Amino acid sequence: MNWRQLVALWCTVFVTVLPATGQDLLTYYSFDAPPDAGPDAEFRTGETITDDSGNGRYLRVSGEGITWTSEGRLNGAIRMSGGPGFLKDPNANRYLNGLDAFTITVWIRSEVIGTDAGIVNTQPPDDDDQNISLRYDADGLFGGGVNVVKGGVRTRNGKQEYESRWYAQATTWQHLALIYESGEPLRLIINGTVDNPTYAPLKTSGVTVRNVHLRVGEGAKGRSDIWDGLMDELRIYDGVLTPPEVRSVMEEELPVELASFSGTADGTGAVLHWETISETNNDGFQIEHRAPGTDDFESVGYRMGQGTTTAATRYTYRVGDLVPGTHAFRLRQVDVDGTETLYEPITVDVAMDTPLTVTAYPNPVRTRGTVEVQVEDPTETTVELYNLLGQRMETLYDGTLRPGAPTRLRLRGEDLPSGTYFVRVRTPAGTETRRVSVVR
Repeated sequence: MNWRQLVALWCTVFVTVLPATGQDLLTYYSFDAPPDAGPDAEFRTGETITDDSGNGRYLRVSGEGITWTSEGRLNGAIRMSGGPGFLKDPNANRYLNGLDAFTITVWIRSEVIGTDAGIVNTQPPDDDDQNISLRYDADGLFGGGVNVVKGGVRTRNGKQEYESRWYAQATTWQHLALIYESGEPLRLIINGTVDNPTYAPLKTSGVTVRNVHLRVGEGAKGRSDIWDGLMDELRIYDGVLTPPEVRSVMEEELPVELASFSGTADGTGAVLHWETISETNNDGFQIEHRAPGTDDFESVGYRMGQGTTTAATRYTYRVGDLVPGTHAFRLRQVDVDGTETLYEPITVDVAMDTPLTVTAYPNPVRTRGTVEVQVEDPTETTVELYNLLGQRMETLYDGTLRPGAPTRLRLRGEDLPSGTYFVRVRTPAGTETRRVSVVR
């Protein structure tokens, strides 16, 4: 049996069934077919990838660096290497103009974050996101967000752009849905959850115009902004998909259908609850936590999954010893083959049991120390450092502290003689003192 017969058998076993949405497909690419030269070969410039919607469309390979993998989100996927190659439908102007609504859905897995990288664009790059476009943007121009997903549209009556919440980029499989509806702001749904944008003004209405090509993997910003990673299951619909319809599209391609994910505070901890409707080859869930005032998630535990089951399953996990403030938690679902799916985070507020907490570490201090101060309510606060003689050595803070994440103040041990010192924190409600030793 040669490779073509093997692929044909593989595609027959894993046939794709399109989810019902109520909207017509303008174009659809499953990326399940490998290059003409075989699954281990690179797509040749000029080679075409056939549309799976039945509309007779195609994407032509433009440039080098595009390969195929059987490890897609659903069967096969294309792998792009950051350039120079991308995919182009030269006839997309025939169906992407004149739309008063559209929805783009796609699975992506980036190799890097903090990047400018194109997913879909409809004009040659001109440093302008104001046509139909979807991409990663390292720094949002208008909303000020970092590592955002950016979208755009141009209509007969104007143009508008969209910038997602902070830190929306990911290096795991991620499902995106960009939605335009005349007279409404652009919307973005990430992994089935409606995004909270940093920038999404309503600036236009009417039908889409000036879309020349469908350019997959190339960004609006420049020809160097080529996608670096995997892409799978690209669909463009003539109309608006509701959030439940987007989730239906996404979940028919997921190994795990997640019905709910929530968390509640429990003293100084948090109890997480989630439920799955079905599971396919599910090894388990990695539980990840982001503490107040920090940017990164860290793994705090793992719950084994049910493998393959069509029965609903409920899970519970407790995370203890949490500082007061708003904590974020998320699930990273892991297949038995190691493929990962990252779900959107939830937040849990852990209350303080006292109106003021003060922590100084390390103790003793050799060069640098940290003083953490946390308040229950907005409070006028003064933080000062005294020596054993009662002499004030330094004022570390004087102002209004806000509740939430601890305020971290630097203690410069390298500027102090060895000895014993006192950190005094004064608020209208009282005073807290911590003893600190400096060893040089």
